[in-house]
Amino acid sequence: MIPRLVSLALLLASGPVFAADAPAPAPISLFDGKTMGKWEAVNFGGEGNVWIDEEKGDLRLDQGEPLTAVVWKGEIPATSNYEITLEAKKVNGDDFFLALTIPVKESHCTFVCGGWGGGLVGISSINGMDASENETASVESFENGVWYPVKVRVTERFITCWIGEREVVSLNYEGAKIDMRPGDIEMCVPLGLATYQTWAAYRNIRWTNLPKN
Repeated sequence: MIPRLVSLALLLASGPVFAADAPAPAPISLFDGKTMGKWEAVNFGGEGNVWIDEEKGDLRLDQGEPLTAVVWKGEIPATSNYEITLEAKKVNGDDFFLALTIPVKESHCTFVCGGWGGGLVGISSINGMDASENETASVESFENGVWYPVKVRVTERFITCWIGEREVVSLNYEGAKIDMRPGDIEMCVPLGLATYQTWAAYRNIRWTNLPKN
């Protein structure tokens, strides 16, 4: 009897036995590689063409003067506890090839790759400071014609971003003011992809809802 009691105590201490069997959240595809779907080109004035390369299955944004962008017109699945993954490629140009605008609870911000002359990475804006001024700023090297896997995760307290396997942003935003940089980029709310004087391509755009933490 004693060994059975010990085994029961160990089982209870280990937590629910079904937790390990819980299925992982299924990604939601936001781009099928064939149609714009619920993406819509943003009319800035001076924007480049937005089109689908059906042979390659890419969403293409041509160079604008200065911006080209698309905005998601469908329902946003969540405003926190989610991940967005995609692959982004700079085709040509000298500035950001990816500005991913995302919801963060009641507000929005933009994860920038290749800004301010082609190398800056960071989030705009935090406490009124854009990606060139706040603690998320770093400098990366991006080559033309290379697909870069990007992942952005938003939880109740953190915004975390990866390029490939490298974590490039880890921001505890509790108590901070998260907002958009003032200007045309605000037209990308609630979810958008933008370039600045740069040609770019995107594929495998997916959204995954995460458990609350």
